[in-house]
Amino acid sequence: MRRVLLITTLLAALAVPAFAQRTVGPTDRLLNTANACHVIPLRDMGTAAVQVTGIASATVTWTVAAGTGTYVAIDAFAPDTPGTAANSTTGNGVWTMPVAGLSSLRACIGASGSATVTLSAVGTGGGGGGGSATASLTLQEADDASIAGAQTADVAISLGMAFDTTVWRRVTFGTAGTASAQVWTVQGIASMTPLSSNLFVAGTAAGQTNPAPVRLSDGTNYLTPSTDITFGTTTYTETTSTGPLVGGVRNDTLDSLANTANEAAPFAFTAQGGLWIAPSATTNGGATPVRYISAGATEDEHAVCTAACHLYAIVVTNTNAAARYLKCENDTAAGTAPGTDTPEFAIALQATGGATVSIEVGLSFTTALTCWLVTGAADSDVAEVAANEIMVNYAIKQ
Repeated sequence: MRRVLLITTLLAALAVPAFAQRTVGPTDRLLNTANACHVIPLRDMGTAAVQVTGIASATVTWTVAAGTGTYVAIDAFAPDTPGTAANSTTGNGVWTMPVAGLSSLRACIGASGSATVTLSAVGTGGGGGGGSATASLTLQEADDASIAGAQTADVAISLGMAFDTTVWRRVTFGTAGTASAQVWTVQGIASMTPLSSNLFVAGTAAGQTNPAPVRLSDGTNYLTPSTDITFGTTTYTETTSTGPLVGGVRNDTLDSLANTANEAAPFAFTAQGGLWIAPSATTNGGATPVRYISAGATEDEHAVCTAACHLYAIVVTNTNAAARYLKCENDTAAGTAPGTDTPEFAIALQATGGATVSIEVGLSFTTALTCWLVTGAADSDVAEVAANEIMVNYAIKQ
């Protein structure tokens, strides 16, 4: 009895366990767009195969990569023509190649035509004396080298790949439906359309500006901006033209609607519909003062501005018991002739008084500003005033 048990134990110990043969694929893909590719990982694979069917006016080329390196051509052999190597085809057929130590296999179509490409690979594992078994390779994690190889492929269609433990798939956005064998779709609203078809360039190519204007579309018709807008409980409609509508908040007392500096706030309107405006002092801008005291010679002609400028205010004092006159012209001092030229601006100076003039929007002098002082109101008057009896202060911006 003990001898039988011992023999049984030895036979069990000598039995060689079976090893599963590792495989990838087969996975097929229809290549019908220019430079489209199909890629599979090759980690721990020994032999790979490419099968091309339904080829039409196309060239299919296969390449391999090691790690994240550049894809290079590899020779494959057709079973029906042994000894003849090829790395591309224009016809249907099956080709095999050794791929040990490589990371990924890629088959791409050229610039035209179409073909269905099936890729598969078999690992290097084998059976033992105790028996044999075959099982498909199931990866719990994606092959990092293969993913990197696909992402650095020289065709845009190979970007965005992911491995779902069975096949490589492209990740894309789509409408409601069933994902294909090579595509994962991210589902949204059933009636949604791809974003790329929602943006259209307005106008014709000849009439576009740079940058070209963009209009929104629902996939069929352009979307027209609404001419209705609701503020509070009231809807306002623009019936004659389209454009942006700007609203604000009624604020019966002047008060800031922002809590802190640099915080956005709406416009504030009075109860009568006017826009609140609060003038405040600032050190920015401001007019430039220019002073002149009468000399009693050459009609006291003097340059206030030597180039184009704006006049905002004049303050004049006159110590003479008779009225005097200040006259000004839109010209340089060299181009001004008192008594001959007609002044564009003139004021009377009250006896033993003067005059004050404030102009909020400013008077524009497009060439220069030259003024003079005389005793008479007529444009032709050239009678001179006395020295030091008149002082003029101008506020200008040149």
